[in-house]
Amino acid sequence: MSSREDRQNNSFPLGLMASIAIALLGIGAVVGWWSSRQLAPKSATFAPTSREPIASPSPQISPTVIPKTKTLTVYWLKVTPEKTTLSPAPVTVQKDTSKDSNLKLALIALLEIPNNPDYSTALPPGTKLLGLKTDKEGIHLNFSQEFAQGEGPNGLMGRLGQVVYTATSQDPQAKVWINVEGKPLELLGQGDGLMVEQPITRKSFQENYQL
Repeated sequence: MSSREDRQNNSFPLGLMASIAIALLGIGAVVGWWSSRQLAPKSATFAPTSREPIASPSPQISPTVIPKTKTLTVYWLKVTPEKTTLSPAPVTVQKDTSKDSNLKLALIALLEIPNNPDYSTALPPGTKLLGLKTDKEGIHLNFSQEFAQGEGPNGLMGRLGQVVYTATSQDPQAKVWINVEGKPLELLGQGDGLMVEQPITRKSFQENYQL
């Protein structure tokens, strides 16, 4: 009998062991959950920030510059079987230039060939305007030697008229003085040339020369 009692005294209650096992399982679960929470990456939380919108710079627009122009007049020859006449034609130049500069541009245009086929010119090819000056005495012009060349009274009178009328397009009452290579013009053309008395005005041209 004593051995049976010893076995009963030494045996560990099964209920108590089950309770301990359940408790250990519970503790393990808690420890596992806590460990997973510690090891899991924490998501960062950012508070929204308010920023003022960056204004893009407005493009710089340059104002449109409208060039100021002025219309002057040059005189070409219009030749018909009946007669030869001086015919005005417009020339556009910059308005902000001086009076002398405007007049110079008009006379330089006169030395070119007219664009209109109805017009012609009596100015010899290669003629150059060497100088221009205006003062209280009138308009002083200096041409290259080509200006004085040529023959035929009609062509020479037409040439003189073209220059005088174009030079006085801004002031029809002005006096015109013409030099060739720096010397006063006395005879225009070779042979039976045209005698020139200076100064010349529109009025004196109409009185002394007939186209």
